Amino acid sequence: MAQATPEQTARAVLQALVHRVRVRAGQGALIELLKNRAEAEGVDWFDLSAGLKYAAGRAWLVYDERNGWVRLTDAGWLASQ
Repeated sequence: MAQATPEQTARAVLQALVHRVRVRAGQGALIELLKNRAEAEGVDWFDLSAGLKYAAGRAWLVYDERNGWVRLTDAGWLASQ
Protein backbone atom coordinates (compact mmCIF):
# COMPACT_ATOMS: atom_id res chain seq x y z
CA MET A 1 0.00 0.00 0.00
CA ALA A 2 1.29 3.48 -0.87
CA GLN A 3 2.24 5.77 1.95
CA ALA A 4 0.20 8.97 2.24
CA THR A 5 1.96 12.25 1.60
CA PRO A 6 2.25 14.72 4.49
CA GLU A 7 -0.23 17.01 2.71
CA GLN A 8 -2.80 14.21 2.33
CA THR A 9 -2.38 13.33 5.98
CA ALA A 10 -2.62 16.98 7.05
CA ARG A 11 -5.89 17.37 5.16
CA ALA A 12 -7.25 14.19 6.74
CA VAL A 13 -6.24 15.54 10.16
CA LEU A 14 -8.15 18.76 9.45
CA GLN A 15 -11.19 16.72 8.45
CA ALA A 16 -10.94 14.68 11.64
CA LEU A 17 -10.63 17.81 13.78
CA VAL A 18 -13.55 19.61 12.18
CA HIS A 19 -15.96 16.76 11.44
CA ARG A 20 -15.21 14.16 14.11
CA VAL A 21 -13.88 16.16 17.07
CA ARG A 22 -16.00 19.20 16.08
CA VAL A 23 -13.24 21.73 16.71
CA ARG A 24 -13.69 25.24 15.35
CA ALA A 25 -11.05 27.89 14.63
CA GLY A 26 -9.27 28.88 17.83
CA GLN A 27 -10.20 25.65 19.63
CA GLY A 28 -7.87 22.78 20.39
CA ALA A 29 -7.79 19.06 21.06
CA LEU A 30 -5.49 16.55 22.67
CA ILE A 31 -3.35 14.55 20.26
CA GLU A 32 -4.62 11.25 21.69
CA LEU A 33 -8.23 12.19 20.92
CA LEU A 34 -7.20 13.41 17.47
CA LYS A 35 -5.26 10.18 16.87
CA ASN A 36 -8.36 8.11 17.56
CA ARG A 37 -10.57 10.25 15.32
CA ALA A 38 -7.95 10.49 12.56
CA GLU A 39 -7.67 6.71 12.45
CA ALA A 40 -11.42 6.64 11.76
CA GLU A 41 -10.65 8.90 8.75
CA GLY A 42 -8.08 6.37 7.52
CA VAL A 43 -4.97 8.18 8.78
CA ASP A 44 -2.15 5.82 9.68
CA TRP A 45 -0.58 6.54 13.07
CA PHE A 46 2.91 6.59 11.52
CA ASP A 47 1.84 9.28 9.03
CA LEU A 48 0.18 11.44 11.69
CA SER A 49 3.31 13.20 12.94
CA ALA A 50 4.40 14.22 9.43
CA GLY A 51 0.89 15.44 8.67
CA LEU A 52 0.73 17.50 11.86
CA LYS A 53 4.08 19.11 11.10
CA TYR A 54 2.98 19.84 7.53
CA ALA A 55 -0.26 21.43 8.77
CA ALA A 56 1.66 23.51 11.32
CA GLY A 57 4.04 24.65 8.57
CA ARG A 58 1.06 25.81 6.50
CA ALA A 59 -0.33 27.62 9.60
CA TRP A 60 -3.42 25.39 9.52
CA LEU A 61 -2.90 24.51 13.15
CA VAL A 62 -0.64 25.10 16.12
CA TYR A 63 1.05 21.83 17.05
CA ASP A 64 2.45 21.47 20.56
CA GLU A 65 4.13 18.09 20.37
CA ARG A 66 5.66 18.34 23.84
CA ASN A 67 2.32 18.89 25.59
CA GLY A 68 0.33 16.69 23.22
CA TRP A 69 -2.25 19.09 21.76
CA VAL A 70 -3.18 20.99 18.61
CA ARG A 71 -5.20 24.17 18.02
CA LEU A 72 -7.03 24.83 14.76
CA THR A 73 -6.34 28.21 13.14
CA ASP A 74 -8.60 30.29 10.91
CA ALA A 75 -6.53 29.13 7.93
CA GLY A 76 -6.98 25.52 9.01
CA TRP A 77 -10.72 26.01 9.32
CA LEU A 78 -10.86 27.41 5.79
CA ALA A 79 -8.66 24.61 4.42
CA SER A 80 -11.01 22.02 5.92
CA GLN A 81 -14.05 23.34 4.05
